Amino acid sequence: MPGARQLVADYRCNEFKDEALEHIEPKINSLEAECATGYLEDFKDRCSSVLIEANNHYSEQGSQYDQTVFKKCQKELNDTILN
Repeated sequence: MPGARQLVADYRCNEFKDEALEHIEPKINSLEAECATGYLEDFKDRCSSVLIEANNHYSEQGSQYDQTVFKKCQKELNDTILN
């Protein structure tokens, strides 16, 4: 059974993950809308920028928590963005 620190880390890191996703949602929506109108030359760079921004936002908040939980939630964050 996980200890209290891991439970807190899981709760908080999931909150930070959700905050990071909310933080980048307008940029993702903008990219999707622009893609619907045609080819974007800088699509890769803009996607990378969004991914980095989300990870920075998440890391600033969650890096102090249990690293196993932190990395698990960070992977979930990246998987959500890339899917």
